[in-house]
Amino acid sequence: RGWSEERRDRCKLFYSVFGKENIDNLNEENFRKIMKELWSFRGWTNKDYRVDNIIKDNGLANIKEQLKELLHGDKPIANRMDNFNLKWIGPSSLTEILLLVYPDKYCLWNNRAKEVFDYFNINQLNPDLYKYSYLKGEDYVSILEVMNQIKDILGKNGYPNFDYLDADIFIWTISEYADFDA
Repeated sequence: RGWSEERRDRCKLFYSVFGKENIDNLNEENFRKIMKELWSFRGWTNKDYRVDNIIKDNGLANIKEQLKELLHGDKPIANRMDNFNLKWIGPSSLTEILLLVYPDKYCLWNNRAKEVFDYFNINQLNPDLYKYSYLKGEDYVSILEVMNQIKDILGKNGYPNFDYLDADIFIWTISEYADFDA
C-alpha cells in the first residue's frame, strides 16, 4: 500500500472516533487507541505513559468536551484553537487531529512544516511560530492561508483534488529531500 492509502485509512480511523456523530461515544479505550496512533507520538517509546498523563491531568469528560468544541464548534477555528487547553497536547498533536478528522479543512503544523516554510522563505507568518510550542489561533489561520496557496498552485498544475493531507505529503517529501543546511 502507498502513502496516500495509508493516510486515507488513518483519516477514516480518526473520523470514526472524533467525527461529529461519534465523539459523544468517546471512551477511554478508543481515546487511548487513537492517541497512540498520532504521528506526533512516534518518538515516545512508552505511549501509554503519555496517554495516561493526558487522561489523568485533564479528565476524560473534559477531553471529550474540548475535542468536541475544537472539531465541531460553531466559532471560527482561531477562537476554537485559542480556547483549547489540554495538558500534554501541543500544536503538532492538535493540528494532526484536525487534519486527520477534516483533511479538506485543516492542515498539520509541526517542525517539518516549519523547516519547509523557512527553507522557501515563506515570511508572511508570525516569526514567533518558529520559536514557541504554543500556537495562537490567528497564526494557525495564517498557516492555513499559506497551505491553501500551496494547494491552489498544485491544483492548477495537475493535482485538482489536492487537500491538506496531500499538502502534508508534499511538505514531508520536501523535508526528506531538501538540504536545509545548504
